[in-house]
Amino acid sequence: MIWFTSDTHFWHNNIIGYCNRPYSRVSEMNQSLIMNWNNSVFENDDVYFLGDFAFCSKEWANNIALRLNGRKHMIRGNHDRKTKLDAFLDMQESLILETDGFRIFLCHYPKERLELPDNIDFSLHGHTHGNMGRISGDLRMDVGVDCNDYAPVSLPMILNSLKLGAYSDGV
Repeated sequence: MIWFTSDTHFWHNNIIGYCNRPYSRVSEMNQSLIMNWNNSVFENDDVYFLGDFAFCSKEWANNIALRLNGRKHMIRGNHDRKTKLDAFLDMQESLILETDGFRIFLCHYPKERLELPDNIDFSLHGHTHGNMGRISGDLRMDVGVDCNDYAPVSLPMILNSLKLGAYSDGV
């Protein structure tokens, strides 16, 4: 299974108030996000993280990343360090992922259709914390935790949300 998520902001105290997250303290938020991730993602799943992982030292960020299931791939966000965390297989600014017959553009920032490379079926992003809204027919989606029940989103869920056919594997 392939999963997507972004904007966990582990150890970021102020994100709770900024995004009206339902947590009273950062340790509660961290534990909830880890539990939600691991309740969805299995060890052999791939997770594409689209930026803004943690607000802490590299050591603390690695500690959390090592607790998360799946093979993790990082698309760097504006709050991520330029050095790759050990628990992530790779780190890029953007990526075109080809899977299940789709070409998906992955970036931390939302992109207008005209900004995308040719032959892209849709794009996934973070950064907006669910504040951008959706326009009918818009083939981009914010996969951040703030607008996806504080958990990663599977490819079938995304395809159903974007109304890209009857793609289903029981999710």
